[in-house]
Amino acid sequence: RGLLDKLSAADPQHLATIARACAELAYRDEQLMEALLNQVMGSAGTGRNCLSNGGYSAQGLATLCWSVAVLDMQQHAFAVLSLAQTCKPLWASLVPENLSQLYQAHMWLIDHSLAGRQGLVGVLSAQQLQNCRAARQEQLNRTAKVEVGLFQRSVFQVLQSVPFKWLVPPAMEQVSLGVDGQPDGAALIDITARTPDGVWLAVE
Repeated sequence: RGLLDKLSAADPQHLATIARACAELAYRDEQLMEALLNQVMGSAGTGRNCLSNGGYSAQGLATLCWSVAVLDMQQHAFAVLSLAQTCKPLWASLVPENLSQLYQAHMWLIDHSLAGRQGLVGVLSAQQLQNCRAARQEQLNRTAKVEVGLFQRSVFQVLQSVPFKWLVPPAMEQVSLGVDGQPDGAALIDITARTPDGVWLAVE
């Protein structure tokens, strides 16, 4: 409760930091996130609106979008659209990490058919979305180059030894697939394979 009481006095950067910490720690406190978003959106009854008074950076807004998506707080899907919309006039200040964050939020909206079922299409331009997707792909490529752990290799070897005639044999560090069955760049899966009856297997 003490943290909730302090949100009204927190500056915009601290609010983004709190949201990011919750997402990275998988700390899913719906009351906290709702209070945080209310403060950012200017609907907490204080009369302060971070989105309209220029107090919020585009980097902070992108981090908030990402945090809501990572925590899968679907009731705040429309808040993600509003936050992303506010990034547009500040677009030049975004760094690749922020673009990747926005793309992850975009795919989260699409995968769960939220807030119009089009992700950030119409909120961001086609070029902006392309930039976001490219940044996410580059991030995944860098992650894939990190040395694979011993446990992951062991699991991979076990799957390879299973007496299946895999439709798609086991592979490590593969890009996730969207609802259309095509790579969507939303995540990097530790191990994937497709069983003889056509079911995709993902191991994380």
